[in-house]
Amino acid sequence: MRFNEAAWRVLCIASANMAVKLSACSHDLYSTTFSSEIDAQVSYFPKEHRGFALQIAREWEYASAQVRAATQQWNADNGLCFHGIELGCCPAGCGSGLGD
Repeated sequence: MRFNEAAWRVLCIASANMAVKLSACSHDLYSTTFSSEIDAQVSYFPKEHRGFALQIAREWEYASAQVRAATQQWNADNGLCFHGIELGCCPAGCGSGLGD
């Protein structure tokens, strides 16, 4: 089976656009949303195409599950919420008692 790079790029663009709309201007939330969607899509690919697909997705700042987990741990250790915003300042209410 041949890898369709053009179709994959279209899917990456659509996933990135969706993640931007859902991110509320939070880079960490964008990264988590986009990368999770890419992981879900790549799981359907034959193993021999996954590496190249993820390499292309990095053009839209794809982050592996390990990188995302490390970012979340760093955020938690440094007073930031899941969205990467200072606790109490997040528009979702993180740290304010509203969205915890």
